[in-house]
Amino acid sequence: MAHFILGQVQQGRQVLHLNGAYHSDNFEGIGWYLRQLRPQVKTRTITTVLQSDLENLAEENRQKADFILVVPESMTRTF
Repeated sequence: MAHFILGQVQQGRQVLHLNGAYHSDNFEGIGWYLRQLRPQVKTRTITTVLQSDLENLAEENRQKADFILVVPESMTRTF
């Protein structure tokens, strides 16, 4: 995936790539490959975590991404 993303990156343009958390949580996966292949490319990650407490981010969810969306554990999910 990183190879094809970098093929789309052009100077002065932005690329939005959406993927599952497995591919980018903890700054691994696709982001890791992008940094290895072209370190000057700026990236940001977003992830969603399930928690019962929506006010305080659980320690195990910290540092998973640049932006972390916290949703209720009871939220309906589909796979």
